[in-house]
Amino acid sequence: GVMRWLERRERGFKTPGGIVPRVPAAVIYDLVVGDASRRPGPDEGEAACEAASRDPGLGSVGAGAGAAVGKVLGRESSAKSGVGIAAQQLPSGGSMTALAVVNAFGDVIGADGGVLAGPRRDGKVIRTAELLRHEPFKWSDGRDEDGGNTTLVCVMTDAEIDKTGCAIVAKMANAGMARAVDPVNSAVDGDVVFCLASASAGPCDSLIGGVIAAALTAEAIRAAV
Repeated sequence: GVMRWLERRERGFKTPGGIVPRVPAAVIYDLVVGDASRRPGPDEGEAACEAASRDPGLGSVGAGAGAAVGKVLGRESSAKSGVGIAAQQLPSGGSMTALAVVNAFGDVIGADGGVLAGPRRDGKVIRTAELLRHEPFKWSDGRDEDGGNTTLVCVMTDAEIDKTGCAIVAKMANAGMARAVDPVNSAVDGDVVFCLASASAGPCDSLIGGVIAAALTAEAIRAAV
């Protein structure tokens, strides 16, 4: 649906056979929440493009409607999560925004190191990493059925950054994910960062862009809870 929307507007990679839109994509697993038969298709992808806004919703909306974090004790003990956004102006001109959809196995960690959102046991929030370090752990009681955890981040800028620079910015943004999610990049998570640059503003060094992207990624993840 997104490709269809772009193709009509002649946005994409030019080939002898016509415009071919390149649309990278990622999903979160949320079929255990709500109606599992409700799955987006081409029409929903196209509708999302039409509904694009500079002021999107936060929290339990869109891709984040079925998101949760801190699932080590099962989804019933997890914390609700969703979509988060953070943005700033770049020193060299232009701007950068990070959008995160947070459906992590681990906890969301605040800037002060405390747990913003994590599993509850006996009415108290506990740290997933501490539980895994000090208590025997097995995937039991149906917890493995809640698999398919992931944190998805898209870093977007109007600055001029080439393809190699975008890869560096995305790689550095992963550091921001590690500041705000613990544990992160685990075998039970499908974490990923995309970087998009429209190059409509001035150039931006990938080092500076990466430092800012990491900070915004952490802020966006925290905003999601």
